[in-house]
Amino acid sequence: PMYNERYVATDAIDACASLDYPRDRFEVQIVDDSTDDTRAIIDERAEYWRNRGVRVTVARRADRAGFKAGALAVATARATGDIIAIFDADFRPRPNFLRVTVPYFADSAVGAVQARADTGQDVQVDPACMQLVFEQHQEFLHGTRHPVRLVDHQGVAGLDLAHRGEQFRALATGAG
Repeated sequence: PMYNERYVATDAIDACASLDYPRDRFEVQIVDDSTDDTRAIIDERAEYWRNRGVRVTVARRADRAGFKAGALAVATARATGDIIAIFDADFRPRPNFLRVTVPYFADSAVGAVQARADTGQDVQVDPACMQLVFEQHQEFLHGTRHPVRLVDHQGVAGLDLAHRGEQFRALATGAG
């Protein structure tokens, strides 16, 4: 999902479309609620990647009902894959994200896999500083809220996270 993300939209879309994975095995979905020039940036990048054989779809909503959660509901309803990966616009999946995370889903007991967040080099904050702060945040949450690590999702920004498709769709529709 994106909302007026003009400064990061290009890099976010390019990172997702450049994932090192067979192009016929993934699709990039962008749910754009923008009201500024981000819309044109998204359209240009989507067309750029479509012309290079990447499946990229752009959905726009008439209103921002539910904000990011509402946008995720739209994307989830349209998703057809067995695995749904969600990336926040401020973070960049590493090129090998799918190659590293998808094999974990061979175990039917695995419902979600979260990777280390990566801010990329174009974020306006020093990436090394941002990474350090984020890692400390994760350690705090895992060490205090979930010391046994039964739950390993810190719930911050929906970043670099892959879910088993049918389970995520059930959660998104309230059936899970």
